[in-house]
Amino acid sequence: MAEYMFSDAHLDNLHVIAHGTGPARLYRAAASALRTLAVSEGLIQKVIRTEDLQTDGAKLASALLAGAKAWEDRANSMEDEEEAMVIVDFQPLPQEGFPYAMRGFPSEGMSSAPGGRNIGAWL
Repeated sequence: MAEYMFSDAHLDNLHVIAHGTGPARLYRAAASALRTLAVSEGLIQKVIRTEDLQTDGAKLASALLAGAKAWEDRANSMEDEEEAMVIVDFQPLPQEGFPYAMRGFPSEGMSSAPGGRNIGAWL
């Protein structure tokens, strides 16, 4: 029976914490998995030489990080292709229940600004 590097729960969690929607989110989860693998392999393997075997964890980690970068770039390009602008209805006056103070206007309790100027003059 094959042994997998990540459990289903681990992959589910990578998908949950990835931002984005649709395939972009899946690509970011894949990039996170590759980055996790790169760090693990880089720390474990390092550079090992025996009589007939040589491993280089840094090269493997670099290759895995390059793969993660490719998945991240693909996710970014997918998001760039989505709508970049949203049209909303124009509201000339504040909505009910939102006083001017909550929309960036000075509150009535402030009678003067720094330098002694009257805030009411701003309105």
